Amino acid sequence: MKEHIDKKIGVYIAFRAYKPRPSLDELGLEETEELYNTKEDPVHVRFSNDVTNEKYVIVSIEEKDDYPDSKMQYTVGDGTLNRILLPAVKYYVLQMYNSENKKVRLTIVCEYSKGNHIFSYIRNNFLQKGYKIHKLNNNTTIPVKALKQLKGLLDEGIITQEDFDAKKKQLLGL
Repeated sequence: MKEHIDKKIGVYIAFRAYKPRPSLDELGLEETEELYNTKEDPVHVRFSNDVTNEKYVIVSIEEKDDYPDSKMQYTVGDGTLNRILLPAVKYYVLQMYNSENKKVRLTIVCEYSKGNHIFSYIRNNFLQKGYKIHKLNNNTTIPVKALKQLKGLLDEGIITQEDFDAKKKQLLGL
């Protein structure tokens, strides 16, 4: 099934200033990425250069207060002139969960003048407010909000019962 990109924004992952957990290599990401979601799956976001094709749920974004020494500029990539973010830069921490409900923390960096736009865009288009990970006794997690949204699509007739059952199994890891 072909997916259609809904919302998309370019981001720089500030891995030189703040180490992502897990690392970019472990995540299969690059320093320069496009963050996007699809019309078919607006809850999850993906990264354009992700070799693992992982899906994430962003549960929080906040401005980072303790800046590294290089607060005035941040060199992206090979350091060529068009790849330097100039004064001053802002850092934002994204807290996410991957498809296995494991926490992922990335810090993105942007030029100060673009900071409020990027923060607002991510908050308004990708942040899943109220998304909760519920743990069962056997240490399994349940993505409650995603299941409720899936049920809503079924109730509205947007997806079939077969599609619902398949996606529900996927979300529950069955």
